[in-house]
Amino acid sequence: MVEMPRSDIARFATNIFAYRRRKEAQPEQGRWSQALTLVNWLKSEDPETWAHSVRTWQLMERVGTEMGLFRKYPRDSIRIGCLLHDIGKLGISRSILRKPARLTDDEFAEIKKHCAIGEGMIDGLGLDQVAFRMIRHHHERQDGSGYPDQLRAPQIPDYVRLLAICDCFDALTSDRSYRKAMSIEAALTILRADVATGKLDSAGQCALERVCRNQDRPTNLRSNTRPLHRRRHQLVERVRSSRWNVLRESLPC
Repeated sequence: MVEMPRSDIARFATNIFAYRRRKEAQPEQGRWSQALTLVNWLKSEDPETWAHSVRTWQLMERVGTEMGLFRKYPRDSIRIGCLLHDIGKLGISRSILRKPARLTDDEFAEIKKHCAIGEGMIDGLGLDQVAFRMIRHHHERQDGSGYPDQLRAPQIPDYVRLLAICDCFDALTSDRSYRKAMSIEAALTILRADVATGKLDSAGQCALERVCRNQDRPTNLRSNTRPLHRRRHQLVERVRSSRWNVLRESLPC
């Protein structure tokens, strides 16, 4: 069986899920169903990126609860934004993503395209701006040194700033092709340095440290990481989709 190039996969996804926007709102069930289809597709095409995305969501749910984030923004929009924040990597060459050495400038420029590719892949799904901004801007930094739009702190929503922290933390504490996973304390030290230089949000970093300090307390873990399929979200009841089960595994930070 001939493997489809990853650039063709990204275009194929865009063609499947992009459609002419209608004047009337897209039915909610169809909107979330197509988003979940993309999540499952990511799992089959790139299990490592899917696992990273699931862990990032599980961590962000705990840290977001600590910060009161879900009192301001829809939990399901943030969930989808986390799960699909790296979907654009399906359009990047595997040889670059799995390279066991330092990337060249050209290769890093190619990696940077995954934010815009991911945004294009979910265009037309009818998702709200929360998910869109998480996918496009999760590599922005408060001092303007991020990509793709070099946004600064006032322009970056708090939920995107928190995703940037959770994304970095999971990347640092996971095995990668070019290095072994760091310890929790080593990762937190790097994040503290990025906060000190103005790259990352101090409030999100403090909340992350509180969650990590409390991770061994059973009451805290039961309240923040109980399986998502037991929660009675009205949306999940309407969709009645077992595909949320991809989120059942909970990995502590």
